[in-house]
Amino acid sequence: MTSQRFIGTPWGPSGVPSVKRPAGRVAQHPLIDLQRQAGNAAVAALVQRISPTVQRTVTFDDCEALEFGIAGDHRRAMEMARTTIVKLRAYDGTSPAAVAAALQKHFHSKRKIVASMVANGLENLVSDADDVQYECHEQEDQGSTLAEALWCIPFTDVKLFKKYFSSDDTTKANTLIHELSHRYLCTFDLGYDWEPSYGTAGTFRALNNAEPYGNIVVALGR
Repeated sequence: MTSQRFIGTPWGPSGVPSVKRPAGRVAQHPLIDLQRQAGNAAVAALVQRISPTVQRTVTFDDCEALEFGIAGDHRRAMEMARTTIVKLRAYDGTSPAAVAAALQKHFHSKRKIVASMVANGLENLVSDADDVQYECHEQEDQGSTLAEALWCIPFTDVKLFKKYFSSDDTTKANTLIHELSHRYLCTFDLGYDWEPSYGTAGTFRALNNAEPYGNIVVALGR
């Protein structure tokens, strides 16, 4: 630390406190410093008043009576994701064996760094998804499609279709994590778990694919 020599006396000639300053700096009247400090405090107080903390919450569009159930689905999926994150963070590269197996199956690697990368992604998803809006299309049959999210576009809804509402809780959690990863992690649809390529894809491809995130949350989140 550089030592500094201060000039000036504790009290100025008019009884105003003298502000100490490093030698070599041009001296200003003490009142200028006091005014500056008061002004900074006033600005800070004003910013605090006009910039309140934004409350983030899950919202719904055209869902009405379905809102309570979807809110529960969302909470369940987020809790499963948090449980998964804890297990991934505790992974040492070989154990727990269940984590190693899930990483190998869905991300094609047992390396600790891959576990950390997946955990980081899920942490970002959980943090960002607390302001998601779900849009209900409970009468719209999209075949095998349960839900849909636009890729990486802010302020867009996650659409839920007819088949979603008749699915079990595990499938719903998987679906929400999958779609939220499109929305907040900018993942792609690069292969589904029923396709042969899912098991042979490389780790880089898996990290950028939405499907493994939902699957690993189902595997480790309970």
